Parts: sequence; C-alpha cells; structure tokens
Amino acid sequence: MTPVLLWLSMFLAVQVPSDQLTGLVTQGPLSHCTVALLVADAVTGEVLFERSPDMPLAPASNMKLITTAAAVMELGAEFRFSTRLLASTPPDENGVLSGDVILVGSGDPCLRVDALAPEGIADPAGFLIDLLVSTGVARVDGQLVLDDGLFDRQAVHPRWLAEDLGYSYAAPVSALSIDGNCLNISVDGGGEGVRPRLSMGTVTDGYQLRNELKWSSRSQQADV
Repeated sequence: MTPVLLWLSMFLAVQVPSDQLTGLVTQGPLSHCTVALLVADAVTGEVLFERSPDMPLAPASNMKLITTAAAVMELGAEFRFSTRLLASTPPDENGVLSGDVILVGSGDPCLRVDALAPEGIADPAGFLIDLLVSTGVARVDGQLVLDDGLFDRQAVHPRWLAEDLGYSYAAPVSALSIDGNCLNISVDGGGEGVRPRLSMGTVTDGYQLRNELKWSSRSQQADV
C-alpha cells in the first residue's frame, strides 16, 4: 500500500519538532512506503512541515476527510438529503391512488438499518411504505416508479479491483439505494452439521441463498 498522509493542525498545539515528523515517515512501518506529508495551521494556512507535498499519489481512506470538507463547504452544515414520494393525484376518499407513485432519490445514504435502528426502524423500505400510508394511501392502482436519475450511470468505478467488488465498501453507487446497495449475509460457523449456516440479514424478496460453504481444518481462518 502507498499511503497519503494528510496531517493538519493537530500538531499545532504541541509543536512537534520537524525531525520527529521526519522520523515518523522514514522509520518503522512507513520506512518502505512512499509518503507525501503536509502539516499546516488550519486557521492561518501557514505550512509547518512538508515532505513531497506535490507528489501525486493514489488516495486512501483519508480521502473521506477531503470529500466531507468539500460537501460541508458546498452544501452547508445544515444540508439534509431528501427522498421523495410523489404522485400526480391525491388518494380518493377510500385511500385509492389511481396514478403512479414515484420514489425520487437524492443520494440519501441513511436509508440503512444501522442508521435507522435508533429510531426503532428495522426495514428502510418498509419505513418508506409507512410514510406513504400515513398520507392516507391504502392502495395504489398505478406503478411504483424508481427515479435515480440525479447521479450518472457509472455505478462502479472502472478501475476498482474485481476482488474488491464483493465487499460493502465497493457496492454500486446510485442516487437511490436501500441498505447501501448491499445484501447482508450472516455465517454461523459455531454449530454442527454438514455446512455452516447462512441467513439473509437484509429484508428483501427475489433472492435465494445457495449454501456451498465447506468446513476447513485450518485454525482461526475464515474464508467465505
């Protein structure tokens, strides 16, 4: 791995000597890595320490810091994502909606079980249905239209490694997603039987699990 280190004003208060910072990137775990480092005062912009600051390197997870800062600057700290349920006509006196229901996404990342669990919501899709019912809709005679047109159609970056695509951090990105566009599958290897047990953790229809797992005699190693 080639890390890109972005250290900001955390060193300002303690005034770490530059030779100590040099030692951090030339000795120990980083001694065999290519490192670009910039330490600056977050208020004044004064550069306190630098090492190859203009060297182009592939960003790692610290890119999230830059992405978050840019989002706050452009959208504002009070910005809220909105996921809208639209219809061309209101329901009639019996709660029947004669037209389509359109679900419009805006990139909301919070329609996930872990984000909604503090509110007692276990099924994000069911939560959207409950919102629709709360408006007086009892039946929809039209279709459910999913609008994810806010984002482009490149759901997966073309340079992502194929072996990473099975992990949640490489799930397809879209303007409308439930549970981060992931299917959560649990593996129980603590029981007896021919195979470890599998269970689907995501509330969804249309998928069937085919369990082809095998026990291994190698200790302390799980490969699913």
